[in-house]
Amino acid sequence: MTKETIDLFKNINIAYNAMIAAPQSVNLFEVYDDLVDAAVEKTAGKAPAELTDPMTYNSLTCLDLDVMSYNQMAEIQGQMAFGN
Repeated sequence: MTKETIDLFKNINIAYNAMIAAPQSVNLFEVYDDLVDAAVEKTAGKAPAELTDPMTYNSLTCLDLDVMSYNQMAEIQGQMAFGN
């Protein structure tokens, strides 16, 4: 991973923690979402989901899933929302 990608993941984590501290902030969610979009684009969705989108990843941890890429997580989320 490049330093730029690592910094992007750090910023995603910072934004995620800020959203936890201020859950009603639409602006924080937009910043978080933009960072996630940038990470997905930069890594083609192949980076670990836990780093790319921790909010969604943490919402799926009840499924007891192994380490997965963002793309794999998105596929599971789509199956849950829309069926197979």
